[in-house]
Amino acid sequence: MKKLFALLLIVFVPFLAKAQVLLNDSQLEAAQEFTSLEQALKQADKVVKLNLSGQKLTALPPTIGVLKNLQVLDLSENQLSSLPAEISQLKSLQKLKLYRNQFSQLPKEIISLPNLRILDLSHNLLKNHLSADISRLTSLEELELRNNELSSLPNEISALQKLKILSLSENHLTAINPEVGKLSNLESLLFYNNQLTNLPSEIGKLKKLTSLQLQGNEIKVLPVEFVQLTNLRQLNLQDNQISTLPVGIANWQNLEELSLWTNLLQTIPTEIGKLKKLKFLSLVSNKLTSVPNEITELVNLEVLELRYNELTAMPKAIGKLINLQRLDLGYTKIAGNEQERIREALPMADISFEDKKK
Repeated sequence: MKKLFALLLIVFVPFLAKAQVLLNDSQLEAAQEFTSLEQALKQADKVVKLNLSGQKLTALPPTIGVLKNLQVLDLSENQLSSLPAEISQLKSLQKLKLYRNQFSQLPKEIISLPNLRILDLSHNLLKNHLSADISRLTSLEELELRNNELSSLPNEISALQKLKILSLSENHLTAINPEVGKLSNLESLLFYNNQLTNLPSEIGKLKKLTSLQLQGNEIKVLPVEFVQLTNLRQLNLQDNQISTLPVGIANWQNLEELSLWTNLLQTIPTEIGKLKKLKFLSLVSNKLTSVPNEITELVNLEVLELRYNELTAMPKAIGKLINLQRLDLGYTKIAGNEQERIREALPMADISFEDKKK
């Protein structure tokens, strides 16, 4: 038995010694970066990071497959429209940057990469429906697809259960696939500058979501399930067509930044006063004639933007906002006496009453 064990060690130890250990982010950051494929090929076994960005490449040589230990590959800002089959040999690859190239579809050569965690295909020519092959990249934690021509997501997107960041901003999306609600580990969701008119109720299932960017769409109504996003810290809904906020926004106990710039809000719910961690609140360019007294309960508020509304006064207890650093009341209807009262109540804040008519 001892002889058999010794024989196994002789056979397998050399193999294990050559096996590539996947580095964590801090180790990858510290690793030597090669910027020439020619030089990298001379030390193939040592190459962990290869940066070929901005080198006007129209094709990637098949020799890339020799770099068996490669974990980070940056091919951004080139003129690539395809990848060689040999890219599939890079089994240790964790990060692949392909932004600002000419890909019209998801490269099939990458779908068999078992350790790929980060994929950036932003600023390409991906059209219409994203390939269902994306579901095979089950190790993905970050998927960046902004600024393409995508109009829909496949149901198979739900297979990416490790995904933490999903960016689909600046596309042609008119709806968010409800299957996105199954991405239970999602922390950041970016859909700004699309053509969304509504949101699926399933979005309320994203319990780990901390950042939601939906600015620059055509959203009119927020689903009631929206208030179930209790871990949100950043919520951007500016430049939409929202006229009311759903009942229950008091659930957003962790919210620090809320932007509702350029919407159709006529009132703000009194629940706003429950958002004790709020530091930034923008209500610029709405249809507000007043703000609730409860806004003075936001004791951690640092920035309050109310420019371009129909306001004539602020709550009597505005001085309770002891941490307020900037108050923008430009282009409102607040008159001189009220302006003076607000300045006296908030002597440490930078207050603007700018009016182009003056």
